Amino acid sequence: MRGSHSNELEILRNVADCWIKFCGCTSWNDVELAVDAGADAFGMIFASSPRQITLETASDIARRVSISIEPVAVFVNPVAELVESVQTLFPRLRFQFSGDETPDFVARFADRAIKAIHVDSDATLVAQRAARFPNARSEE
Repeated sequence: MRGSHSNELEILRNVADCWIKFCGCTSWNDVELAVDAGADAFGMIFASSPRQITLETASDIARRVSISIEPVAVFVNPVAELVESVQTLFPRLRFQFSGDETPDFVARFADRAIKAIHVDSDATLVAQRAARFPNARSEE
């Protein structure tokens, strides 16, 4: 017989069908927590941040991680060589571009790319920023 904790998890799964990403993973232990929690994805930050990860640590994670969880790499105005290096480590990688990357740069990573559009305090430039990516589609 299953415990009440298992029943609660089953109820939660039935109530909310959503995609969950643990963001800012900086070690294998962080990724392992994400896997154990049932997350769909884990995020690694390759931009300047207190949670920035190195290629060496990412390589260690890549050697250990299973295909049960999707890797997401967060970049801010990266050079192509960095993105390609991370992609080599994680062939199933999803790319999150959070800077001022050009549409052509983002398009190089096709349907595996997420383009973050930042909202300014008055929300006046959102439409302009989004309009730079006319071929983007939203996930529904």
